[in-house]
Amino acid sequence: MVNDDSPTRQRILMSAVEIIDEHGEAALRLMDVARRAGITLSLITHYFGTRDHLVAEAHTVRFKGLTSADAKKLVRVVGSASTKDEFRAALSALTAEVLDRKRASVRLARISAIGAAYGRPELLTELGESMSELNDTLTEVITTMQDEGFLRPDIDPRAVATFISAYSLGAVVADLDARPADREQIAQVIGHFADAIIAA
Repeated sequence: MVNDDSPTRQRILMSAVEIIDEHGEAALRLMDVARRAGITLSLITHYFGTRDHLVAEAHTVRFKGLTSADAKKLVRVVGSASTKDEFRAALSALTAEVLDRKRASVRLARISAIGAAYGRPELLTELGESMSELNDTLTEVITTMQDEGFLRPDIDPRAVATFISAYSLGAVVADLDARPADREQIAQVIGHFADAIIAA
């Protein structure tokens, strides 16, 4: 197994990610990955060793990509606010976007990556690192908002970051619920939380 960033290795990995995204982990066959990547089967073994190693790394890439996109969006949207009202409006818009049903597949992809970590300690460690990186970014944003006087200084920034990550991922509960609460009502509940941490 070779750990490098060669174009061939990346092509194999992205082919595996695409197959998992399209059909789920159970449908991933090494021959299909090789065909899609335009390489021989032996190169997969050379770079990843086993199917399980390839699948674990593909799940890590999927999870990192999804969480990284969310973090960048939060930094951009919230960071552009120059007043408390703009900050509150930015949070409302972001909450509505996070809860949007169109993001159900993104949430399910993250859940599937987490589920794939069961019985795979290395993958669990990798996902834990990715989650920590996301919460690091959120914590920095929240600390900045506290420094600018938008958020209460007495609230732990990491706790707020954890809450944001949890409700973003936890919206999968509404996606799965056969009789879900209205999305606007869920957003309103989250808005009450936001109001509670905005500085007076």
